[in-house]
Amino acid sequence: MSIRAKLIGFFTTVMLITGLSFSIIWYKDTLNMIDHYLQNFSHEVMENSYNAFSYILTDTHYILDLLATNDTNILKSLEKKSQSSLDQIQKRRKIEGVIGEMYGYKYYISGIGIISLTGEYYKVGLSSPSEDILEEIANKKLSFENSWQTAVLSPTDCIHSGSKDKLLPIVRPIASLRGELLGYALVNLDYHMVEEMLSENLPTSSHFQITNGQGDIIFSNAAPNDFTNSSKLNIFRLEDNYIYNQYYADQIDWYFDMGIPASKLLGNLMKTIQRTAIIYACIYLLALLIVLWFSYYISKRLGVLSHSMSQLSSGNLNVTVPSCGNDEIGQMATTFNHMVTQINELLAEVKTKEKQKRESELDFLQAQINPHFLSNTLNTVVWMANIQHAQNISNLTTSLISLLHSTMRHGRDFIKLSEELQHIESYIEIRRYSYIDNFEVIFKVPDELLTLMVPRFILQPIVENSLIHAIPTLTDRMGEIEISCLTTDTPLKISIYDNGIGMSDQQITQRLLDSETKSKKAFSSIGIKNVNDRIKLFFGEPYGLTIQSTMGVCTTVTITLPIIHTDQKGDKLDEN
Repeated sequence: MSIRAKLIGFFTTVMLITGLSFSIIWYKDTLNMIDHYLQNFSHEVMENSYNAFSYILTDTHYILDLLATNDTNILKSLEKKSQSSLDQIQKRRKIEGVIGEMYGYKYYISGIGIISLTGEYYKVGLSSPSEDILEEIANKKLSFENSWQTAVLSPTDCIHSGSKDKLLPIVRPIASLRGELLGYALVNLDYHMVEEMLSENLPTSSHFQITNGQGDIIFSNAAPNDFTNSSKLNIFRLEDNYIYNQYYADQIDWYFDMGIPASKLLGNLMKTIQRTAIIYACIYLLALLIVLWFSYYISKRLGVLSHSMSQLSSGNLNVTVPSCGNDEIGQMATTFNHMVTQINELLAEVKTKEKQKRESELDFLQAQINPHFLSNTLNTVVWMANIQHAQNISNLTTSLISLLHSTMRHGRDFIKLSEELQHIESYIEIRRYSYIDNFEVIFKVPDELLTLMVPRFILQPIVENSLIHAIPTLTDRMGEIEISCLTTDTPLKISIYDNGIGMSDQQITQRLLDSETKSKKAFSSIGIKNVNDRIKLFFGEPYGLTIQSTMGVCTTVTITLPIIHTDQKGDKLDEN
């Protein structure tokens, strides 16, 4: 499977899981929001309806309290036993006079009355049958024990002929100052006025019903089966496209039941939900398109990088990757191009070194003579010099033979430091005849260092450089070369000091970097640069040559080597 397919599959799966999870959470939250909204709305409508009716009750309670506490005209009149018709007429006139003063106080009051325990009915305005009222009062169990209590009775028809008005009675017990029940104060409200007031805040086509604690219907504009009375409070349900809820007013022991058409409440809400779903679907599709484009963009760039790597592995070293952006892929492209450039540079460097190596080998072959033939010839010269008692020729030739033997030891890259110093002594012995002994060489090498292993021919080119370039031009002092060794633990430092004419910084750089500075007077074509390169080739960059020089005074070349020990046979054991 390609990385593009993997990216598309991964992002699509993540989006599907995320979208499904979001949809489930959004769906549940939406249902909870709708439920909460509907309950709050219906509860608020019913509460507003009750609040609209509560101020009527407040005024009605005030009137009933005035009637039930009127000691002069009502309490004493009800306490007095009427013996004659005149007394009864005066009592009625006095009570109905008080009632008449309060009648018309509010537009929604249709009538006011006082009912005694004997059934006497004193009233002004419209009234309902006293028998029905007394019967319902008995069911309410109103007594002097809670004489302050008021009760809203069931709606009743008006007893006046020709009137179709319905009344809503509200009663309060009347008790004497001694606490004896004397009768009831009654206020009849205009039922149609109350119905209009309660229905004012209801949505169109709503069902509304008010029942008291006994289950009697106080008000209803719905069919009998639209509501089922229940003792549970705040019932919320959805039936027949109607949302039903219930509100209980504990102050008057009434239940407000309401059914609101679902379309009235959910119409705008459902439109909002649909628009939200459409917007979410559009966002999801847009995100999916972005994911597809992003996957294509990433996979395309990775494909270009992969193709370039394949070409590189096939040997195409000229391949490059266009670098665009500073992201990880762009950095990989930059790194890849840098790697290809480094490979080409390394190949070019290897080719150059191989060319230089072949040229050096050719130069060496062209200059090489048969060392064994030369050695045998020189041995003959030594034999003849001894016969003729030419001791100086014998010494010179012996030193040359020793030096030639050191060059013929092929296969040994490392020798003991003592052997390297012997080679130097043979070389110096030869040079003394050339310079007529105008220089001296001092060796300061501790005996414990003589068994350490060092690369072959690292001292001879340096000493030769001093004898050829530094000492011959001295006129004011004897030439001096000092070879010393110093070490603590590591590394080994070998210093070659001469008191010659010194070198400038440019000459030092030339000695270390220029491999073509060869003198015709030199014993071999190995120069200082060659020594430095061989040491670094063997041991790495920390080791090699350093040159310090003062013009006209002296020069010191320091060779830094690791400490290499040997066993008794002279084999290399370890390297510190």
